[in-house]
Amino acid sequence: NRLANVVTYSSFINAAGKNGEFREAKVAFEEAKSNRLADFVTYSSFIDAAGKNGKFLEAKVAFEEAKSNRLADFVTYNIYINVLYISGKKIRENLDLSKEIFTNYLLNYLLMTQKNKYQFDLHGLSHGAARCFLNEYIIHKLYELESLQIICGRASHNMADNNMMRVLVLEWISNNDPLIEIETQTEGSINIKLKDTKTVKT
Repeated sequence: NRLANVVTYSSFINAAGKNGEFREAKVAFEEAKSNRLADFVTYSSFIDAAGKNGKFLEAKVAFEEAKSNRLADFVTYNIYINVLYISGKKIRENLDLSKEIFTNYLLNYLLMTQKNKYQFDLHGLSHGAARCFLNEYIIHKLYELESLQIICGRASHNMADNNMMRVLVLEWISNNDPLIEIETQTEGSINIKLKDTKTVKT
């Protein structure tokens, strides 16, 4: 069964990556490709496994290959940005590339407007992509918009994931306390605004 084989390869690559068995993950990935069973999920799983095991060059090669084969989707970009942002702590070039890819490919998926208010839905983003978004985009966008809403999670999704994203956003707000304050918040969203710049100590 083709579907079962595709799922099996992707699941094995994902599990091997989490367990630090990158060599096995790569063998499965190459086998999936040779059997023409590599799809969007297979590439995304391998890129994630490579990033988790510090194989950033392997992740880059797989990402470029996925793009050229038209097997890169939102999830693939999301995972690759996470890999780049994490490795960017050591490799500045990767940090810059994560910002570029985020702006060019993911930004439009996150921006919504409702009731004349800008909303940015971070639910489902990797932590690296979310941090990239918060640090490199929202902080600058606030000067233009003055206030906006950040969606951290959805009631129908995993509460642990929702809470982790919420904690990440609250941590970011705390780190930018001189500039940003919370207007209102619910379990799934946080409304923030730019503080009066006249009161901000420089």
